[in-house]
Amino acid sequence: MKFTIALSYLLGSAVAQIEPNCRCTCNMRPLVPEVVCSTEDLSTLCKAVSSLPDVAEALSRTDLKYTIFAPNDAGWGNLMLIHDNLLDEPEVLTNLLLNHVVVGFEPICSEDLVCGNLLFMANSSEKGQRTKTACSFGDDPSGGDDAKPEDGEEPTAIYQKGDRNGSSKGNMPEIIGPDTRAKNGVIHIINNVILQKDSFPGEDADDDVAPPPSDDDQAPGQCSGGKECGACKGECQNNDGCRFSKTGWCKRDCEERFGNPETCLCEGGGGDDDQSAAKVCCGGSDCFSCQNECAEFEGCGRESTAECQNYCEEKWGGCQCTGGTSCGECKGECQNNDGCRFSKTGYCKRDCEERFPVGTPEACVGGDDSASTICFGGESCGSCKRECQDNEGCGRESTGQCKGYCQEKWGKC
Repeated sequence: MKFTIALSYLLGSAVAQIEPNCRCTCNMRPLVPEVVCSTEDLSTLCKAVSSLPDVAEALSRTDLKYTIFAPNDAGWGNLMLIHDNLLDEPEVLTNLLLNHVVVGFEPICSEDLVCGNLLFMANSSEKGQRTKTACSFGDDPSGGDDAKPEDGEEPTAIYQKGDRNGSSKGNMPEIIGPDTRAKNGVIHIINNVILQKDSFPGEDADDDVAPPPSDDDQAPGQCSGGKECGACKGECQNNDGCRFSKTGWCKRDCEERFGNPETCLCEGGGGDDDQSAAKVCCGGSDCFSCQNECAEFEGCGRESTAECQNYCEEKWGGCQCTGGTSCGECKGECQNNDGCRFSKTGYCKRDCEERFPVGTPEACVGGDDSASTICFGGESCGSCKRECQDNEGCGRESTGQCKGYCQEKWGKC
């Protein structure tokens, strides 16, 4: 197996001199393959590396330092929705794995990554592969993959993307576990797979792989929720409305998720509903707020109020959950309705505790876990995730799982 041995640099910024016994490598730690296989949530990557002896042997060299962007199991799971036989295609898998590895004489710690700069990967001599470091700033994750900080501003999220990951933050591999140390390298855990246009020979190189579908997006037929309005509407049209009972409702959901936030219209027009109808509703942020929109605007200019509220039920589910007027009532709804809009009942109850904090008349007393309350859910998805990062999962779970809760609480970051 031929690796690029030349030292890789972040373009425009040479990697700082790094003492190998500190920072993000450690001589007391095992070699890269062993660390991968002993790290929770990297079992799929372990299986992939172990299936390729040449790759495993190369990653065990001690005369080099490796920087690994390691997709977690969920990230591989998203890819397996499209490609389920990678272990049977060693050449394709090898190319894919090497596109997650930087080879040099010094590791690249997370603090060395520079927003907007490029890294040449281990297969760059043969494939010319490189990936870009992309960043989000503040509570707003928008801004594309070339977003740069203002003076003194620190990124709230860092991504490492290939050409085929597109520029959607929802589809870029985010670094959710930086600086896992090995003797001969550093491992940055990411939540998606880095993809290039030649990652899978024979496929349309201009097609980006869609972001992982949520449970709500998964539907009969081939419905993933799409990666932009046109693809989303195409899925609706070709699959009888996907999870919705009406194709028009499915397309309306596309408009609300991808369209202009002021008009709820995608470029080029709307869905199957009357284009002259005033776009006064955008689907709310949950079932309750969506139904309130329907009532306030008498069907939102599309249909009767009752029909509009039925649409909300299909869009969000869990309309029997109002959020409650007290912590106890809120938790009761969580318990009786399988977590309402959350994937876990515990997440739902945690949201109750954060919305009715100690010191208010409706406050929760105690909680479902014994962990000290060191996180309060933030004021946005970004600030919630920062709590998780700063407090290592907030004493409840892994940092990655904690950030997953933030996504469910606030919507996609």
